[in-house]
Amino acid sequence: MNKIHSFFSCSEKSILIVCCIFSLAITRFIAFPVFSILTSGKALHGRNILIQIGFHGALFLLVLVISLWLLRRPVRWLIRNPFVSFAIVSLLPLAAHSYMGSFSRFVADDFSSATLAVNKGILAATLDWYVNWSGRFSASFFDSLMGYLPPSAMMWETGTAVFLILSGMVLSAWQLIGIRPRIDRLALAVLPTALILTGGFALAPDLPQALYWGQGMRSLILPLVPASF
Repeated sequence: MNKIHSFFSCSEKSILIVCCIFSLAITRFIAFPVFSILTSGKALHGRNILIQIGFHGALFLLVLVISLWLLRRPVRWLIRNPFVSFAIVSLLPLAAHSYMGSFSRFVADDFSSATLAVNKGILAATLDWYVNWSGRFSASFFDSLMGYLPPSAMMWETGTAVFLILSGMVLSAWQLIGIRPRIDRLALAVLPTALILTGGFALAPDLPQALYWGQGMRSLILPLVPASF
């Protein structure tokens, strides 16, 4: 009886709810490929509705059992540390931006920046852009630096820029927050800065050009990195 009472305590019910939501999301994404693997390439879509419901239900229960087994302790810890939970949630939009940016490729002016950086070197190309074009020292430097890297590095540029700006903002917020323990202090530093950064991206007139396009991101976003520290 004590075990049953413990299982249905407030904390345990919260863990069960979180794992159910997580399992529903995972089931939604993996149901069709898992069915295809198990049936040697056959499609679940278009089959009898009872078959679809039954397969989704069985897969959900399987994922739920695995989630309760693997995630029970981490979820309990997150429930007991709500600041950390909110901080993690606040980072999800920035993670999504970084993921979208991983599909970036060289476009338009990116080729000009790369050509000048490869032919003259990073410092000489920076001086050339500064004197003959924009007059912006930090943007010219980052443009030459990123242009010198191979095209395959483009997939990491957006995530790196977001991480660096967020790190600088978190470091500044950390200095203003004096609470203990450290984990709550870090979470309270991350939460508002992540929301501010997400809001800033949401208000951008042309987000794909400012964040996902290499030339635009290096001109508008990366120069903010030194200022954020």
